[in-house]
Amino acid sequence: MKHKILGLLALGLLSASTANASLLRLDATSTDPVDPIGRPDFFVVFDDTGDGLLELTEVTFFSGIALAGFELPVLLYVPEIADISIESGVCADTHIVGLWCFADSTNPSVTVVEFPFIWTYEITAVTVPEPGTLALLGVGLLGFGLTRRRAN
Repeated sequence: MKHKILGLLALGLLSASTANASLLRLDATSTDPVDPIGRPDFFVVFDDTGDGLLELTEVTFFSGIALAGFELPVLLYVPEIADISIESGVCADTHIVGLWCFADSTNPSVTVVEFPFIWTYEITAVTVPEPGTLALLGVGLLGFGLTRRRAN
């Protein structure tokens, strides 16, 4: 019996697969040839609600940016970019096209940096491991426990 349980456990661990969830990643890279301050690249992982577009409320992870010694880990505003995102968030100058707003985490209600600049964007799907492997491991451990109990 123990060998059967061990075999099932090993088979489950070896056949671990991944599944695509609705998590998407937007990579933004500055392409401004006359950018005097070297605006940094960043990425955003978001849980899409089904429209394929990034909204601030869908953000699950923001890489943050570092600029002139300042770490800006808070994303305050997402500009509207055709087929990429929906205008969302709070920013002082939302009338500027292509504006992303970032803030310092010590006071996220205050916009620290407002950037209108040229970017290239790429959205890719993020793979998420299936929970089946952990469930199979749990069943195997449960089987070990039951086998031990019977032996006593």
